[in-house]
Amino acid sequence: MIQDNLLGKNIDKVTTICTLLIIFLHSYNYEAANSNYTLSFIIQNFISNGLTRTAVPIFFIVSGYLYFNNKNVSHSFFTGQLKKRIRSLGIPFLVWSLGGFLLFMTGKFIPVTSNYFNSFSIEKLSLYDVFIKLLVFPVPYQLWFLQILLICSILAPVIWFLINKLNPYFSLSVLGLLWLKSGGYNGLSEYFFEGVFFYAIGISLALNKTKNYKINLIVLFIVGILSVSLKTYLSINASYTISYLWGKIAIIICIPLVWIISNRISFENKMMSLINRYKFWIFLSHEPMLTFNKKWLLAVLNSSELSHFIVYLLAPLLTLCQSLILANIIIRIFPAGYNVLVGGRIPLNKNSYA
Repeated sequence: MIQDNLLGKNIDKVTTICTLLIIFLHSYNYEAANSNYTLSFIIQNFISNGLTRTAVPIFFIVSGYLYFNNKNVSHSFFTGQLKKRIRSLGIPFLVWSLGGFLLFMTGKFIPVTSNYFNSFSIEKLSLYDVFIKLLVFPVPYQLWFLQILLICSILAPVIWFLINKLNPYFSLSVLGLLWLKSGGYNGLSEYFFEGVFFYAIGISLALNKTKNYKINLIVLFIVGILSVSLKTYLSINASYTISYLWGKIAIIICIPLVWIISNRISFENKMMSLINRYKFWIFLSHEPMLTFNKKWLLAVLNSSELSHFIVYLLAPLLTLCQSLILANIIIRIFPAGYNVLVGGRIPLNKNSYA
């Protein structure tokens, strides 16, 4: 089903929608579990800890598919692909990680903004801690995706061997079990296995072409919503392990749902076209901008339950507008710098793919 549509405009659509899902995933604004389980809390959990969790796996599937789609595999092929990924992923990762760290330091030492930059203490960091902060736990936490995607690119020959030379079903089953079992992020744990598993699915789809299966959208929609609803219920009423495992099953169920719905959305309006052109920039720049917006909006609105919900909807829209404005300013003033920041993804026209 998926592999026949992983081309051109369909890829643009699904990755654009997934970029928006990522922003709403990070718009969740409860510091800890709310014992009152208000409507705002439940809705945010349903969306941010349910539906939007499909976005990153879809990004990995697309990346794995595009790595091998319609390409002849050889030693020079892997070398060439790795060089491209160093430019498009490695350099942006280092630049944004360093920039995020310097921004955090600046905000920490400005009295007016210091309260908004309090996730860790700079004064206690050793040189080794700074190194780890830049390469393993970057301040803009969304960079873990680039980190793991680059590792997947390095491991691509190994993943290709597992899928192409061994039994693909066995290999994917093992990787899937490692993803189900892993928990918590320590640099190379859950995110690593999530990346490798879904990247391998993308590679498998590229190498093993199958026919396009028709799926009833209504049935898929009902099953997907029920699976996320159950996940939300379990997160409140069941143990962490049960909720965690079912959450991953819900991701698998909802991936084709998000895919199909994304490709039925019209991109004719100007805003969706802009988001499509700048989606990689939006992904990279939305944090810590989004967190800052959530904090000051909650401070202004006195942090009531209604304000939590208003901020949940408003902060992503505000961040999106800020990100688009900032991108266009940088392109006008320093296009070469923007080119480095996005790994060569300059939006030359409305159909450019980032």
